[in-house]
Amino acid sequence: MIEMEITQSELARQTGLSAAAMSARMNGKQPFEVLPTGEIQTISMKDAPVLYIHKTDVGGKELPGATLSIRDETGTCIVTWTSTSQPKQLPVTGPDDTLPGGIVLSSETTERVYILHEDAAPAGYRLAQDIQFKVLRTPENKLTVYCRANPNEQWRFADSSHLTMVDELLPPAPVSEPEEPQPTPEPTLEPTPVVRRIPQTGDDSPLALLVVLAGLSAIVLAVLLYWRHRHKANDLPPENDPQYEVKDHESRDL
Repeated sequence: MIEMEITQSELARQTGLSAAAMSARMNGKQPFEVLPTGEIQTISMKDAPVLYIHKTDVGGKELPGATLSIRDETGTCIVTWTSTSQPKQLPVTGPDDTLPGGIVLSSETTERVYILHEDAAPAGYRLAQDIQFKVLRTPENKLTVYCRANPNEQWRFADSSHLTMVDELLPPAPVSEPEEPQPTPEPTLEPTPVVRRIPQTGDDSPLALLVVLAGLSAIVLAVLLYWRHRHKANDLPPENDPQYEVKDHESRDL
């Protein structure tokens, strides 16, 4: 018996298998043996089953631009990628395999739980909640995917080989309505108070000047009247003079 190994690239060249199928091979190699029978021998390879991860909007359309990752129960990141217009394909291996970047099947005795996490949402979308999931194989050799939001929930059947995470749009920013212009209130006219001014000495107002002139005129008039009265008294004859009469009477009494 002759044992040989063929590399992943050589298998891809010879068989024409897809890159996704080749990545499902353990360590990139597929061991085989050639028996010395003298007959033509063939190598049969089966593509590993694939889990399709969809990132969509609420309408079901594939949503590019989201950064996604898958972690195991310990928080270790298994694989990370940015969504495109096509779903992400991840190879699924048996419970005892350790394929890097692949999803390991859960068995009856071992439950392998994974977490689909959105690290960054596309612009205008809100981050989606984490999805816990596990993958089982049916007796018909088909995949079944179960998911839940958290460990407190029951597992629910999602799909045969598809898992979908939906992003919702962010609510639009509130638009402030323009305020209606308020009518301008008419100003209330207050009566102007009348200020009575008392003339002061040295006041330069016309009223003060008139008062001063009036006072001077009164003084001048009083002086003129007094002078006139005295002048008339001096012009009386001696017989009409009261003082003269008194003197004459005194002389006669003597």
